[in-house]
Amino acid sequence: MKVRDLECWPPTWRGASGVSGNGADREGGILTAVRWDHKNQSITLTREYDGDRHSGLLEDQVRPLTTLYLLLGWHVGRALANIGSLEMTPERRR
Repeated sequence: MKVRDLECWPPTWRGASGVSGNGADREGGILTAVRWDHKNQSITLTREYDGDRHSGLLEDQVRPLTTLYLLLGWHVGRALANIGSLEMTPERRR
């Protein structure tokens, strides 16, 4: 399964800094940070796009989010358009 096959991908972005407010390109920009929120069981992403910083929230079932969190951690600094085409290895059931 590819990252873009997840219902939560790509996130809806909100402006975190800058003045342009341009968050329309949902897979544009560079991933700059990934944070796991244990309480809400979600992932918060930060990207830079056209000189502005945006944040986006990913919410899904815990298993795919855990896999996605680990994968995204390796790809901070990469273009979001490339990240969407990454393969996610399904977790093995024990």
